[in-house]
Formats: sequence, structure tokens, C-alpha cells
Amino acid sequence: MDEDSGLQALERSYESRLPRPRKPGKYEYESKRHGTIPVLAALDVATGNVISACDPTHTADDLVAFMNTVADSYKRAKQIHVVWDNLNIHYDGKDER
Repeated sequence: MDEDSGLQALERSYESRLPRPRKPGKYEYESKRHGTIPVLAALDVATGNVISACDPTHTADDLVAFMNTVADSYKRAKQIHVVWDNLNIHYDGKDER
């Protein structure tokens, strides 16, 4: 599970063209920028399945809602193991050391 708080929302300036017989394909490198958006994603390493969410904010409440979505996807599982870093939204502020 990880998050990206500032993923670029890009749109290609022109459509890419697939290669055809005797004509090379063209992949557009210019893009229009549409700002940034926070993205949360969880990868199931056993299946390769990805659950993701794009929300306008990046708060602890957003994380809890996303984790509820992940948990709902695995209702039949007895345990779910989540690996993440120590970003400030990953804990409730109480230092238990």
C-alpha cells in the first residue's frame, strides 16, 4: 500500500498513432498539464490486482475510507497484511513507544 500526494494529471496534446505496414507509430511526447491529484493504491502481490482511489484531499480520513475499501475487497480473507511507510496520516498521533 502506498500513496502519491502529487501525481501529475497529464493529457497527451495529440493522439498517439499505432504502427501500420511500412509506417512507424508515433507516440506523442507533448502533454497538457491538469494539476496534481493524490492517489492511494494497494497491490495484492499474490494476484497482481491493484485497488486504487483518487481523491481531491490527502488526509487520515481519506486513508481510513480507502482501507475500508481494501478490507471490503477481502471479506473472505482471515488476515490482511499491509506494508507501508511512516507517513503522518498512517497513525492517530498517539506515540506508543
